[in-house]
Amino acid sequence: MTVDDIRKYVHEQPFRPFRVHLSDGRDVLVGHPDFIALPPPDNRATMITVYEDRFARHIYIRNITSIDVERPTEGGESPSAGPGQSGNGAPGNGRP
Repeated sequence: MTVDDIRKYVHEQPFRPFRVHLSDGRDVLVGHPDFIALPPPDNRATMITVYEDRFARHIYIRNITSIDVERPTEGGESPSAGPGQSGNGAPGNGRP
């Protein structure tokens, strides 16, 4: 997994929330593209930051085991999208 792999999920149009699964069994939801900070494309950084509630979670790329993209519900809203957050788009399989 690389930062560029994650960047593809962040810039997908329309954006769909995704879960980042970690090697210790935890997972972190990225519910909106504004809730994740990635290093610039030419940077060889080894961390990303995901903002969740009042916390900033700093995650080493090497600890990411997989990413699952959430499917929108029948009404077009993502199951984890809060008010004002939409997961519009065709249903799709999660990516490894």
